[in-house]
Amino acid sequence: MGARALGLDTPKKPIPPQTYVIGDALNATNDKGQALYTVVGVCVVRRASKTTSIFATALGRCFERPGYEVAYAAQSGTKGRDRFMLDVVRPLERQWPDESSRPFKINRSRGGEQITFDNGSRFAVLPPLPDSFRGDAYDMVILDEAQVHGVEASEDLLGAILPTFDTRPGAQLVVAGTTGPHRSGLLWDTLEDGRNDRASTGIVEYGAGDMVSEEDAADEATWMRAHPGIGNLTTLDAIRRNFEKLPLAQFLREYLGVWPAGGGGRFLNPARWASSALRGALPEPPEHFAVAFQVHPSGLSASLVAAWRDDDGNAHIGLLNHQPGTAWFATAALGVARRRKVALVHDTYGGPTNVQVEVLQRARPRPRFAPQTMADVKTAAALLVKEVEEGRLRHYDQDEMNEAARLS
Repeated sequence: MGARALGLDTPKKPIPPQTYVIGDALNATNDKGQALYTVVGVCVVRRASKTTSIFATALGRCFERPGYEVAYAAQSGTKGRDRFMLDVVRPLERQWPDESSRPFKINRSRGGEQITFDNGSRFAVLPPLPDSFRGDAYDMVILDEAQVHGVEASEDLLGAILPTFDTRPGAQLVVAGTTGPHRSGLLWDTLEDGRNDRASTGIVEYGAGDMVSEEDAADEATWMRAHPGIGNLTTLDAIRRNFEKLPLAQFLREYLGVWPAGGGGRFLNPARWASSALRGALPEPPEHFAVAFQVHPSGLSASLVAAWRDDDGNAHIGLLNHQPGTAWFATAALGVARRRKVALVHDTYGGPTNVQVEVLQRARPRPRFAPQTMADVKTAAALLVKEVEEGRLRHYDQDEMNEAARLS
């Protein structure tokens, strides 16, 4: 099959339903005849036969490979059951209307939905929870609508799923979904691995590109390039109706495959960051707020930042202090911690930040700390992006913070 990133050069005209395209990635093999890609990311717009194509591949393997174990999970247990009944059970029942002649048995009981095949294979529906997978062994795990899984949930799921492959050579994890509300989480990370040619990760991705203007978004030629289902699974009239009815941001995500973020791969969207600025000086934080600090990796500067939520649930962030060097830092941090009786939040990556933690720990009275692990920081970063994208963040138009956002 060649390159690990499939579908990045968007087709110029509609193509048939996606079974063979997605199948190319799922069924590619190495020189041992095993799956070339342990993880396959599939990001395709709505109404393009994404999940149906994956089901077709999984069921074909169950029929043809004795003892093949498949687990399917959607964004919730209820959604998983619904897709199973609609897209798996109904087609099989149409194909084998006589229950006594079927080469499989269907269990519809809630919480135990599965198909057991006469050859010992099984297709089971599970809720998207780590404990659902632990202790079992699978040949194929399908995580559908994976864009809903944030950073922390993604790490927990991967930590539970990947060990189930240890005794199943050629096992695969399929991470499928449509474009999400921000560039983080399980689906985004999988696509990034494939784009960067990471070993054992293949992707199938369709979309209009990294950034699309409003003029391009309204252009039917853009729709035709980005949506492989137009002309066979849906129609231009249906897409036009959705364009007229849906908010532009939602239409871009679901029908043009555009991930919302700033240009040039920036972490924060510059336009949304600018629109979230409040005029005027940073106010005194309310009674309940948090203080975080960070030191430059080379000790060139340090920062103290306050964060809180207002009565409407909006997040506020403001720079309390930022100066060159670190000689000033301990005095400033202790002043805030003691005056407002708050814990000092910091990451645990080591280096100059931990040096300052040690300095502060020797102070009397000693301030309280709230250390954050890598997983905590990644979750917080994803939340920051989400709040900016959804217009729920406020900042105080401070030059140093604006520059940090620009460089993110």
